[in-house]
Amino acid sequence: MLKVIIVDDEAKVCQLIYHLIDWPKKGMVVAGIALNGVDAIELVRNEQPDLMITDIQMPGYSGLELIKMAKRERPDIECIIISGFSDFDYARKAIKYGVEDYLLKPINREEFSATLDKIKHNCDIRNEQITKEEKTRLQIESSMKIMRKKLIEEIQKGQERNISSLNKVNERYNYTFLPGYFQMLMIKLDYGCKRGEKNDSDVLEKAVTQIILKILEDRCIDLEIYYENSRFLVLYNYDNKNRDILNEKIQSLLDELIIQKKTFGIIKITIGMGRAVENLDDIAVSCNQAMAAVEERIRVNTDRIIEGIGEYPYSTEIPYITGKMNKNLERGIELLDKQEVGHVLVTFEKELCEYQQIRGREIVNTLKEVYRNVILTLKKNAMLFVDGEKLRSVFELELDNCTTMDSMCRCLNDNITVILQKIIERKSQEAARPVRESKKYINENYMRSISLEEVSGIAGFNPTYFSSLFKKETGTTFMEYLLEIRLNKAKELLKETNLSVAAICERVGYTDLKHFQKIFKREMEVSPNQYRKLYS
Repeated sequence: MLKVIIVDDEAKVCQLIYHLIDWPKKGMVVAGIALNGVDAIELVRNEQPDLMITDIQMPGYSGLELIKMAKRERPDIECIIISGFSDFDYARKAIKYGVEDYLLKPINREEFSATLDKIKHNCDIRNEQITKEEKTRLQIESSMKIMRKKLIEEIQKGQERNISSLNKVNERYNYTFLPGYFQMLMIKLDYGCKRGEKNDSDVLEKAVTQIILKILEDRCIDLEIYYENSRFLVLYNYDNKNRDILNEKIQSLLDELIIQKKTFGIIKITIGMGRAVENLDDIAVSCNQAMAAVEERIRVNTDRIIEGIGEYPYSTEIPYITGKMNKNLERGIELLDKQEVGHVLVTFEKELCEYQQIRGREIVNTLKEVYRNVILTLKKNAMLFVDGEKLRSVFELELDNCTTMDSMCRCLNDNITVILQKIIERKSQEAARPVRESKKYINENYMRSISLEEVSGIAGFNPTYFSSLFKKETGTTFMEYLLEIRLNKAKELLKETNLSVAAICERVGYTDLKHFQKIFKREMEVSPNQYRKLYS
């Protein structure tokens, strides 16, 4: 079955098209209906249809824009344009974009049916003709796309090879660079401190990529986009005559992204600009400036373009402030003192805020260093019970979506506090386990002579530590607990049996009858015999 989607801003027209044809009889199924271009592109991405039937005038995207975007998503998609008489000439141009046919409103059933038959025939032939050579070609194309992105990845990580020769770069990485200007920008999407599951990374990547291409591509000699962890790095090559126009278009790009951000579930958007360079081997400088500019959003706010951030020396005071704080933090962590740790972090934040010259990137790196030191301290004290690298990755991902100094410090504080609380709870459980085991042992062995030394040995501790731990967990001493168990059992036997006091004395772990009677009267204020008379 071929998948079909129907796109028209009039719901009645969509229903008319749907009911006009016996789709299963044609070997087709309608996979979805969209009333605007944005929803239509979403359908193309999700359903990967074989055929799209669309009106030429649509809200969101025009019919031609929709077809171009659909072709990028699914190059083999067949398209039928529906046009009014006023759009006739415009519709004819659509054929250049690979449109199979156009239909005039009102739609003629026979003409429509014949067009569908032709498309079905073409699809069947095409599917049969996908040979091994074609599959190889597709694999090569995929490899070429990977190599284009690989260049940006290498530039970002400082791993680029000699890229001074445009011809060699074009050949190796599948670009079409020409002499002119080379520049990099970074688009940072922020979701708040913790990103929700509702954000679909793949869909978001494609949607933002389409917007970037739509606004910038036609003024560039070549352009490539690399996406990773809510950041888009854009490498573009252009000639001098388009320099001012591209600067205007980048502002338009920001405006469009801000308009769309509610749709994407994005809270804040920042574009960081690197400077334009004439030699490609200087592009790493532009890349580093773009990345540093994005980090400056912490200081100068978001939903804006940030540029002009060059290399700068790291401050000499920050390492001193951080070193002093780390010592105090280590002490609080070793003691598992959440209050002390919180106080240290609040003081640290105040000291950072007072230092006006600190750059955004330095703030980020400093907070990452603090968190790494926390993980090392926990490892050193054998307190870390989960993967430290996983904890660090989660923290850095959350930190990456913070847009102010306050939110970043709160993110650091929250993550450290959560770890400490889990460690405290775990240690409490570890302490409670031997106490539970010892209480069980006492309940099973109270009828014989048992000592603190014996029970502490069962728990695996020395008597002194066990005695302190037992009192801390139960609120009573070992001997008080043992006495309570024995007396409760004695009272039960006095009420429910005819056993003699001497027999009960032995059954609850006492060998000296007088001693038992003395303890019983001291605790219950009556003798065993009196107790029996009162309660039996």
